[in-house]
Amino acid sequence: MAIDDVRVISGDTDAVPYGAGTFGSRAVAIGGEAVHRAACDLREEILVMAGQLLQADPATLDIVNGAVVDRASGAKRSPLAEIGRIGHFQLAELPKGAQPVLSHTRRFHLADDLYIFSNGAHGAHVKVDTDTGFVKLLKHWVVEDCGRVINPQLADEQVRGGCVQGLGGALYEHRIYDQAGQLVNGTMVDDLVPMAAEMPDIDVAHAPTSRPCWWYRRGAGRGHERRQ
Repeated sequence: MAIDDVRVISGDTDAVPYGAGTFGSRAVAIGGEAVHRAACDLREEILVMAGQLLQADPATLDIVNGAVVDRASGAKRSPLAEIGRIGHFQLAELPKGAQPVLSHTRRFHLADDLYIFSNGAHGAHVKVDTDTGFVKLLKHWVVEDCGRVINPQLADEQVRGGCVQGLGGALYEHRIYDQAGQLVNGTMVDDLVPMAAEMPDIDVAHAPTSRPCWWYRRGAGRGHERRQ
């Protein structure tokens, strides 16, 4: 279907199924996979309904550009809007006992690992003051594999945010405790974190792989999320 025909609703738990959230860069990795599986279920149901209406084997049909088509010839057989209209409002046109749903919810969980780890390569151009040891970042480059890129701009900014977090941990942030074991720089006023002025330009490139990942297929595991 055309992207303009898809409407994404940002709701709350009063309107959508419950989920664990999108923390840890897992929105697409977990929620996206649940969406994909729900969409596959919906696609299968649509083709079964279309087969009933068109008196055709669902295996001979396909969905292309918002319409059910003949898989072999590509000939258009029925728009998806017509399938939806019948499924919601004209059940009498379907075989007796048919119970169309046209709304599917699927869950997805990682097999064994709580997180998905990817590969990347970084390079940094730095200037070091040999008298004071102060390090000034001049430029940073990163090439990484986040899988299929859905939103290029958001993917770039997510990687830049991760770079800043790593650079902050390496060069700026430090927990200081007194002799009694009390943290003395526990606020943003006292703790040194990198700000925009300290960060260099960060060039980001992607080397995505889209093949099924091994951690999706390793049995029962932890952490799940569902999307409708």
